[in-house]
Amino acid sequence: VCLAKEAGLLYAAVAMATDYDCWRESEDHVCAADVMAVFKKNVTKVTDLLVKAVELIGQQDWDQDIDALQ
Repeated sequence: VCLAKEAGLLYAAVAMATDYDCWRESEDHVCAADVMAVFKKNVTKVTDLLVKAVELIGQQDWDQDIDALQ
């Protein structure tokens, strides 16, 4: 984060939840295979998100924002 700010880079984070019941103590513990199955289901969604984000980012003029960070 600090290096991105020092370099004047704008960034965003993307997270994928893979264990939706992690807060439920009564549920069985998740295994790696379950996590990977959910991860694989999310790949298409994240790919679509990133493609759309790049498209929208490319339509903006970011010069003032970048200059403000440097």
